[in-house]
Amino acid sequence: SFTISVQNTGTGTAWDMTITDELPNPVPGGMCDVPPTNIVAQIYQSDGITPVDGTPLIAGVDYITSFTGAPADPVCTLTLTMQSTDAAINAGQFLIVSYQASLDLNSVGGTVLTNVAAATEWFSGDTAGAGATGSIHTFTGALDDIFTANPGTVGTVDEQDAHPVMVEIPTLIFEKRVVNVTSTQNPGTDAQPGDTLSYTLHLENI
Repeated sequence: SFTISVQNTGTGTAWDMTITDELPNPVPGGMCDVPPTNIVAQIYQSDGITPVDGTPLIAGVDYITSFTGAPADPVCTLTLTMQSTDAAINAGQFLIVSYQASLDLNSVGGTVLTNVAAATEWFSGDTAGAGATGSIHTFTGALDDIFTANPGTVGTVDEQDAHPVMVEIPTLIFEKRVVNVTSTQNPGTDAQPGDTLSYTLHLENI
């Protein structure tokens, strides 16, 4: 479960923001075989806790999403674009988006998967509203790729961030042991008709 938190630290309203989120897609493994699910977006007050409205933004009305899988590339892309007045982020407010991503079935244990996301575009006015004019200013934000030395400029307060996840895969060891209870032979290597054998099944996740 990932959470993207975007705060408007300026003095004007941020309209029609686009969030671009690059999910890792190494070969093998990654997070790109299944599109992200359970996407929830909501505007919060400057404390980042109190919702501006009691209900989340409505997908397809307040914002739209798209997912582009890229089997030949090291990433796939989830894009969210705000498109209503309810999705505008006033000065000090937060836009918080959460969603769930699935680990690909062929992911390799020990692999570090880095998710990089950014606010890549926003505007000084409502680009779709009745008062939209050519005076609306367009702002753009950078989005690093995963091969950058510090993808997402982690630790820097700016328009992008990243988070690594270590893949943990269960590795099982299975053993079957036997003791000849009648002859007390341990481990049991032979038995006669009528002997009692005690079996132990040992399963360990290392």
